[in-house]
Amino acid sequence: MVAVVIAALLAGARGVGSFPAPDRLGSRLGIDPPEDEKSIEVALSYLEQVTGAATEAVAESSADAIRLRRSLDTLPQGVVLCDENGAVVYRNARPTRS
Repeated sequence: MVAVVIAALLAGARGVGSFPAPDRLGSRLGIDPPEDEKSIEVALSYLEQVTGAATEAVAESSADAIRLRRSLDTLPQGVVLCDENGAVVYRNARPTRS
């Protein structure tokens, strides 16, 4: 995988093609692409910025999901969440009656 990324970056640095995935991801994360796309060092630095921001976004999202799950688990009512196809994606532990 790393070899594919490096090969694509090298091809882009030589003007043979481009590797648009980091640019698209970077724009979604609010990171502007570099002005000098001909330098491999600049491209690798940009890729490092984008992957770092993406990793942080995933970590924050995971933390939010954990907090939501814990909050729903504390509710006395049964909660069932389904996806767009009706498949259950979450079910809290409903308290049993004593």
